[in-house]
Amino acid sequence: MVAQRYPADFDGILAGDPGNDWSHWAAGLVWSEQALFAIPDTKRELIQKAVMATCDALDGVLDGLISDPRLCHFDPAVLTCKGIDAPNCLTPTQVAALRKIHDGPKNPRTGERIFVGFPPGVLVGPGRPDFGDSYFGQVVLEQKSWDPRTLDFDQDIALSDRKSSPVVDAINPDLRAFRDHGGKLIQYHGWADALMPAGGSIVYYERVKALMDSKSFYRLFMIPGMGHCYGGAGPTSIAATEALERWVEGGIAPAFLVGSGQSPQDPTKIMSRPICPYPQTTRYKGKGDTNDATNFECAARPE
Repeated sequence: MVAQRYPADFDGILAGDPGNDWSHWAAGLVWSEQALFAIPDTKRELIQKAVMATCDALDGVLDGLISDPRLCHFDPAVLTCKGIDAPNCLTPTQVAALRKIHDGPKNPRTGERIFVGFPPGVLVGPGRPDFGDSYFGQVVLEQKSWDPRTLDFDQDIALSDRKSSPVVDAINPDLRAFRDHGGKLIQYHGWADALMPAGGSIVYYERVKALMDSKSFYRLFMIPGMGHCYGGAGPTSIAATEALERWVEGGIAPAFLVGSGQSPQDPTKIMSRPICPYPQTTRYKGKGDTNDATNFECAARPE
């Protein structure tokens, strides 16, 4: 928001897991909340294990991480119960609900996408949807008692777009004034963020890139295993502030960041990985210790 509205205020900005499309993100939380009514918490581990079994090895390494969930084409239907509901399967209603969470909210009348969904392997946690409830219930609709199951993803979203989006959202892709001021922007997002879906950062980055030359001042880093802004399993400790400092003060743009943290499969071991600038992704070179960043490289995302 500062880069868009007050572009001369800072020479460098570090934006982690930003909720810059706040109003549509809030709609996504309510959408997921509605879907979660159908999925008991006791089935979360079942879903997670199935996703990892399908997608962990896509980057060439079985390490308990999904390096790029966009390559994970997990179909919840594989968990469909053969008969009645049971702890080790999903009912057709639960399968449909999980698909809704992955797909993200859409306008039921036009089919237009409102916001991105949560990627496979990330299921929004209990209590997370409260942000969506308070935004629509109190700010947009101004109802003291509001039932999130009643949100109209056509009319209520249109009201939000008119009434409060101009205040709370920071979605303007025109960063030319910030660029021309000499500003540098590093944005990062944890792929395992269960509050702000990571795809939202990619959507904004792509919009900026489509409008202007962004390479000279803007980098986006997507971090496997990281939760909301920090923490999580895997190489989630990054020296992003130092990288921004070198770029602003020394003119050295970050070719990649190095992430480190506990191995998801063996917490007694520390792993490190290069965190590549989007749209590049991390690729194992094929030999050497998979906990050592030097055995990985940044490469184009496989199609």
